Formats: sequence, structure tokens, C-alpha cells
Amino acid sequence: MVRYELKFAFSEDMYNYLLHTIKKHPAFFSEIFYQRQINNIYFDTINFKHYWENTNGTGAREKYRIRWYGDTFGSIKLPILEIKRKFGLVGDKISVRCPSFKLTNSFSWYAYASEINKYISDIDNAETLMYMKNLLSQNPVIINNYQRRYFITGDNKIRLTIDSGINYLKISPHYVASNYSEEKRIIVEIKFNKDCAFDAEKVVNSFNWRLARNSKYVNGVNLLYSLN
Repeated sequence: MVRYELKFAFSEDMYNYLLHTIKKHPAFFSEIFYQRQINNIYFDTINFKHYWENTNGTGAREKYRIRWYGDTFGSIKLPILEIKRKFGLVGDKISVRCPSFKLTNSFSWYAYASEINKYISDIDNAETLMYMKNLLSQNPVIINNYQRRYFITGDNKIRLTIDSGINYLKISPHYVASNYSEEKRIIVEIKFNKDCAFDAEKVVNSFNWRLARNSKYVNGVNLLYSLN
């Protein structure tokens, strides 16, 4: 489903203000699901193609990541390959199940890629196979984790998430760094399908927040690498 994702950035000390504002909003936001930790490994080509497409504002672009929930390190069960695709102001997300793996500081991407190769030998969907092979042509670049809370409007049309405690780790095909770099911001995202744009405009305007251009992947690369 093609959707909009609007992003807003706040300082860490505004967390309670955000909760209060969301719960008092006239669209009757309520919290759904439960707060959980999200973990991602982001991938890119050797020349950081995805990073440069994002920073240059390329209209049609993709971003590859493997996502899981819970602890960052240890046995990772039910990881999901997510391909975020952007088409101008809207985008979509494709999700593909990946084999389980174990993440330690001595993690080997090549060993895990070998497991993925075995896994995809049984895939008979051409599009899924293409995305998995695209993943194998890239390298892990960063890991991030953060706490996410989920909200939805009373009419179930517009979703909102709060991401806090955002941390980044450098990862290469051969190792994972030990020290985290912290992003001292809170990111709020408002998400809605294309056919709900009119209703979403009223909801967003009621918040009176300033839109931010934000990518956790780009932020992580800027913190951990010197590409400029």
C-alpha cells in the first residue's frame, strides 16, 4: 500500500510534552500494541549508493534493512528483510522473511549470506528472489536500535509512532563495533495511506509541528562515517 510518512524531530526533554499533546489531540489518538525495541541492520553498496540517493533527494530510491524486535545481540529469530521504496512524496514497504542468525561482535556477514543463499534456493517467487539477491550484493553498514510506541486515530485511518533512545553501531562484513553512538532526539512519524490525505492534513495541522527531513540510516552514517 502506497503511503505518506511525515516526520518530526524533537529534543529528548520533550517526551512528556509529546505524550500529552498526542493524547489530547481532537482526532482521539489511542495507544495500540505495546512499546518495544526495534533493531535494524542497514545495507548499502560499496560506494554508498542508497545514502547518496537519500541525501541528494533522488525521487525514486530504495533502502535495504533487516529488522527484528527485542534484544539487539544474541539469537535473532524471525528477522525480516524490508525494502523501503520511495516514489517522490509517497512510498511503500516490501517485507521478506529471512533465516535466523546470531549477532555477536564477531558476526560474519559472509557466513550469514551463505545461509541466505541456502534459504533462497527454495524461493519460487521471482520478485522475492530478486530482492534477496539485491541484498546479497550489498554490505552491512550500520545497526540501530530504539524504543517505539504506537498510536492510531479514533477512525483508524492515521497512525503515529514515537521513537526514542536511538542508538547506532558501526558494522562491517567482519565485525560489529562495541560502542554506541546516541542520537539525542525523538522522532515522531505520522503515517497514512494515500486516500486518507485530506483527513491527515487536518490532523497534522492541529499539531502545529514543523516537518523535518529525517532518515535514521542517513543520521547513522553521518555519525559513524566520514563520507563528505
